[in-house]
Order: sequence, then structure tokens, then C-alpha cells
Amino acid sequence: MEKPLQKIAVKIRLKTLISQIHYLSFTKAVKPVILDERITKVLTYLEKNFNKDISLDYLADKFYITKNHLNFLFHKMVGMPIKKYIIAKRLGFARYEILTGKSLKQVAYHAGFHDYATFYRAYKMFYGLSPSEQSAEGVNKGY
Repeated sequence: MEKPLQKIAVKIRLKTLISQIHYLSFTKAVKPVILDERITKVLTYLEKNFNKDISLDYLADKFYITKNHLNFLFHKMVGMPIKKYIIAKRLGFARYEILTGKSLKQVAYHAGFHDYATFYRAYKMFYGLSPSEQSAEGVNKGY
């Protein structure tokens, strides 16, 4: 496997392990959650394509699994539904871009949001700050 892909694979496996530990600590489960390679492949795909239009139906078709079972397994392994995971990935990317001084409208577009209003609402709900407040905070901290 090429070096960049190895880094991505390690990140995904680490995130999966952390979410399994989190899951086990809250459920007091006796049996560990078994890694499902299909979900690992979905995570790899989402890592590279989070900013594209991705539906549950599309992922189910792409990875040959019913959408209900895919969402169930994903939620079990990662700790959140696929749609919420994609939004979290987009917002994490956006936050990094904002803190590096990029234009807010460009950030919203590159993060996969079709309009700024949707991005603004999601960002404010997720981080508790508006994108412009985050940008100002980043400037004040010297990012």
C-alpha cells in the first residue's frame, strides 16, 4: 500500500478502535464489537469524498449492503449515523480552513455545502460559534 493510503488506513483503524472503546465503555458490553471490513471501506471512502454529494442509497449500492444494515453497522462501529458523520467531517474540514484564513463562502463550498445559509446553521449548531466568529477568533489567536 502506498504511503498516503497507509496513513489514511491507520487513521481509520484508530478512529474505529476509539469508537469501539467508547461504545464498550458506555454499554458495559461483554462482547467487543467486531470490526466489519465493509464499514472500514465505507470510512475510507468517506475520508476521501466527504465533500461530495453522498446518499445512504449510493453507499449501500457501492458497498453491496442494504442501507438499513449499513446504517446500523456504521452507527454501531462509529457511534453516529452516516449522515451525521459526514456533516461532522465537513465541519471539521471547514473549521481548519477557516482558522487558516480562507474565505468563508469558499470554505462552505469546498466542505460540500451547497449554500452558505445551510453551512452557517450547521457550523453554529456544531461549534457554538458562527463561522465569522470562528474566523475572528482564529485571527486573534494568530492562526
